Amino acid sequence: MHITRSSGKKSIVVLIAALMCAVCLVVSGCTIQLGGSKESKFQGVYDCTNMSLKDTSDNMDISINPSSVGETVTLTLAKDKTAALELDDDIAGGTWKVKDGSTVTLTLEGEDVEATLKDGTLSLSASEDTITINMDFKKSGDAPDTAPKATASPDDIDTLLGGGSSSSSASGTRAPAVTGEATVVDDDTCTITILEKGYPYTSFNDTGFKLRVTNKQSVPIEVSAKYKTFSVNGKMCDPLGYITVQPGKYAEDWIYFDEEDVNSVDKLVGVEGVLEVENADTYDTIAEYGITIE
Repeated sequence: MHITRSSGKKSIVVLIAALMCAVCLVVSGCTIQLGGSKESKFQGVYDCTNMSLKDTSDNMDISINPSSVGETVTLTLAKDKTAALELDDDIAGGTWKVKDGSTVTLTLEGEDVEATLKDGTLSLSASEDTITINMDFKKSGDAPDTAPKATASPDDIDTLLGGGSSSSSASGTRAPAVTGEATVVDDDTCTITILEKGYPYTSFNDTGFKLRVTNKQSVPIEVSAKYKTFSVNGKMCDPLGYITVQPGKYAEDWIYFDEEDVNSVDKLVGVEGVLEVENADTYDTIAEYGITIE
């Protein structure tokens, strides 16, 4: 790894995009208590009002309303007992059936998950390996006769659920991480050393650099990628993550790219950008360092 010397705040949007992808594999269901048959009270079109993801392997814990970031996740439980989970243009299709007075079982692309209705909210929880996903739905419309047809292939669904090659570290298809220390900054402010070029999360193919930052200041510092300064092989894309370090201490963490921008170590080449060091208390800029990583 050849490096020569030459920031943006941690964003949750990318992680939410990754969360949305993981969701397409396992979710479903929703309902509101109405009169009529046992099926009719569950029938309808439902919008996701909250979704969360926890990954114990990465200490990741995210919760968000999809609409707050301009996304829509919709579940349809149709009159003919077909079901569809829609995320933008991707539709996972399947069926649904009543398990008991408050629970339905959804089968989407061969995956079963139960959703429980309480106080007008249908909640589901699904787990795979170290990942747990929870989703809450509220009714937004009446049930159609039949649910929208699936647009995602089984391979797409498998990938979205973490079983495909683009999202699963167990698939063995992604390029291996590259280790070996290389110092990019060393002055009176701090020392920044690249420890690894690899994958910060086991569940996604986000790709970046693990850094060790040593703080030589008398105040806490925060190191991040300066917004709109980074490119990878000529393509502009903003890294995520930041590293906070107390005076006289060091910390190790990742500055990384969303997998939609860079999804493999062998594509993480020709990296150019500016690392920004700020006072972690006041957010005043202390220093900026232009870097180039071939």
